[in-house]
Amino acid sequence: MYIDIISYKLSENSDEDKLYAAAQDILQIWMKKQPGFLKWEINRNTDKDGYQDFVYWQDEASAKAAQQRMGDIPTDHPWMACYDMSTVSSKAVNQIMTFT
Repeated sequence: MYIDIISYKLSENSDEDKLYAAAQDILQIWMKKQPGFLKWEINRNTDKDGYQDFVYWQDEASAKAAQQRMGDIPTDHPWMACYDMSTVSSKAVNQIMTFT
């Protein structure tokens, strides 16, 4: 499993309600249609100063292909407006073991 980890702060014009609504919409119209997409978690940092999303993919190839198709998302979709783009950073990990 491949996991994208995206860190960010919300834009000045956004709040968690706007983020939730935009995320619900983009999940239905785009993310769930991406081959290899498994799930998306949005997490608020415990200091409440930012967020981290974990996007789970079947493999790295699926994640990279979806990144290439992000241009298919309408530029006026409210999802991207939720982010303070100057604070966005990302990294990825390959999950090698899971314990429960």
